[in-house]
Amino acid sequence: MKKRETLTKKLGLTQIEIASLLGVTRTQWSMYEIGKRNLPLDAKKTIAALLQQHKNSKKTEKAKPLLSYDEVQKNIDYLKNELTNTKHQLIVVEKKITNLENKYRAYTNAMETLSFLGTNKNDSQFHTACIELRLKKSLKRNPPYRLEQLQFKKECLEMLKLKIEEQLKK
Repeated sequence: MKKRETLTKKLGLTQIEIASLLGVTRTQWSMYEIGKRNLPLDAKKTIAALLQQHKNSKKTEKAKPLLSYDEVQKNIDYLKNELTNTKHQLIVVEKKITNLENKYRAYTNAMETLSFLGTNKNDSQFHTACIELRLKKSLKRNPPYRLEQLQFKKECLEMLKLKIEEQLKK
């Protein structure tokens, strides 16, 4: 179960700051928050005005953290660096996918050749056994699910790249 947000947290102030604004002690404010004490009418009016302002400002714009120029520049530099790294990773993954697709094509061709050699009784069984052993070892090193993993990684990197580019445009 989620606890109800206190006025202190809703306004982003400490108990001491709110108490000072309202002209009451921190203890009085604390007791008011838990419902054990009442506040003076002026303090209630001030709370109402603060909450109304908070509600209106939330409707008009999303709260953005206040960042200095240097912090904004560091964030932009960080995003640019991440974009460069993501693009590099994307290139590497695309090359791996291409290489793996080429290997699978070669495996398929070798299997077809092996199948043909198996039907032709004149050829040596030694050759077919060697080819079959090589194919098994190759498929063990590069299992078919590896291609799917790389394609999934590529999709994730493409989405990350788009998100970073979107952040840089802001």
